[in-house]
Amino acid sequence: MDMHNEEPSQTIDQKIQDTFLHELKSFLTDPYFQSDLEAIQHPGWQDALATLLEKFKTQNLCRDNEILTDQALEEVKKWLEYAQKHLNKHNPYTMDQMEWHGYENELESITQDKTWERLQTFEPDKAHFYQNKQQKYSEELKQDIEPHRREFLENRLNSIPDLVAYNWKQQIKNQIEELSHKQLQWETETLPQLAEAFSLEMNQKFEKLQQLKQQFSSLYSFIGGSAWDYMFGSGEGMDGFGESEADGNIPGGLQYGGGAGFWKQVNFDTLEEYAKLLENNKELQELAEIMGRFRQAEKEFEEEYYTKKVERQEWRPDPIGRSEIVGVKMGDNLHNMLISQAALLKHPKTKKIFIKNLAEKKLLEWQFAGQYPYDFTEEQEEVRQVAKEEEGRGPIIVCVDTSGSMAGTPEQVAKTITFALLSIALREKRKCYVITFSIDIMTQNICSIEKLSEFLKYSSGGGTSVEMALREAINQCKSETYKNADVLVVSDFGLDDVSHSLKQDIDKLKQENKTKLHSLNIGRGSQPLTFFDNDWIYDSHTHHIRNASRPQESTFAKNVFTNVSQHFGQRNDS
Repeated sequence: MDMHNEEPSQTIDQKIQDTFLHELKSFLTDPYFQSDLEAIQHPGWQDALATLLEKFKTQNLCRDNEILTDQALEEVKKWLEYAQKHLNKHNPYTMDQMEWHGYENELESITQDKTWERLQTFEPDKAHFYQNKQQKYSEELKQDIEPHRREFLENRLNSIPDLVAYNWKQQIKNQIEELSHKQLQWETETLPQLAEAFSLEMNQKFEKLQQLKQQFSSLYSFIGGSAWDYMFGSGEGMDGFGESEADGNIPGGLQYGGGAGFWKQVNFDTLEEYAKLLENNKELQELAEIMGRFRQAEKEFEEEYYTKKVERQEWRPDPIGRSEIVGVKMGDNLHNMLISQAALLKHPKTKKIFIKNLAEKKLLEWQFAGQYPYDFTEEQEEVRQVAKEEEGRGPIIVCVDTSGSMAGTPEQVAKTITFALLSIALREKRKCYVITFSIDIMTQNICSIEKLSEFLKYSSGGGTSVEMALREAINQCKSETYKNADVLVVSDFGLDDVSHSLKQDIDKLKQENKTKLHSLNIGRGSQPLTFFDNDWIYDSHTHHIRNASRPQESTFAKNVFTNVSQHFGQRNDS
């Protein structure tokens, strides 16, 4: 369906558009939605709305996502305009309607002769009838007739042009009404067909987005909800850091997500870009799936006892209640006395028995009972499974090459791996310092959501100078905050060797601290630097990543996880 190639000659009725959008918004957001199709008077648009309500399969994604809902409604608005354009362009009765409306417009200025001509063309029988009448009256008037008859005939003769004009006007009205009726029938058949095609197109889009949500839900689970929302969503996961302004551009704004924060803020166009990215990058799909599965496998649980308060209600007996009869007892309550006891009063001898029983409280009477609800709080001791707390691990410093040679796939890979590192660091409450470098450097501390957002958007271009980045990393490692940090340099290593003084500073740092330096080479460039403790190589053609000191290879996704989690999640002191 091409909604961009047809120019409108008439815009859609505003009331129809407003009703459509109102009904569909309620449909997408309200689980208790009930349609009001009668609000639309046009049967074609009414059937089109009914078709959309029946065929749309977008509620699950839109219900908790205000932006997606707005984007879906914007698509509906565009479709409404397209549908109206289609009706205007393909209406089979347009030419006939224009012709008859033209006749209608000339009624005030048309001459009698032209009216006769029009009537003879479209209603020859009526024209012939009036011509015969006119001829008959004219011939009779030529004869010698009574004055009153002459007056009558003259009036009838003079009225014929008015009758012809009236009949021509009625003919125009009838033709316009008939064409409008035919147009309405055609629109009633056409609009539901257009609506069904549109709903199919929308469902296909949202099916891709649903697949995307499921794939990235595993990443959301791997990172942890609060960390995720803190970095890319609601900003509610970490107190004190404020809200983020997630960027929707790929690959800079890595708004991956499966959690509530993401799905309430991500927009439609961004999701479509992510869908394209996933379709064209199987390794990212594998990364999302494996990280999600491992997140479930890596948890160790322990039992925790806790007290739970439960609100309960029970019915207790009410001694003064009168809700039901439960038996017979002896007493002196005349109101509750059995009728048989009153019979004792009828005879003088038994009357004495009645008085005696009353005095001794031995009259037989009904025994009543009742209940009342009693609310109370009960404490229960329960056991739940909680994840064991992990011991604190060292900080991480990541140096990411954003020079011109990294543009495209290398930059995507670099930022994906850095994204995983940031996720792990945030989940484990580890400090993480990010340095992007090209001809200059840019630094971000993970404690600042604004700087993190800047990093995810940052692409510099230009030349490559790793020395400034390593100098900054050394300075940070000397600070108390990043003492004993691991340092990872992610680059295609199309760079020159560093200065001798920098190498000396690195050796000194490694001797005095527990700092480890690691490199990840993205591309086919050789590794000119020899001071790294571990050298990793990513091949953009095979999508494999390996340790240069080990011959075996594994898939990109598996190694991203293994290398990131083992070399930066666990301290390697060897």
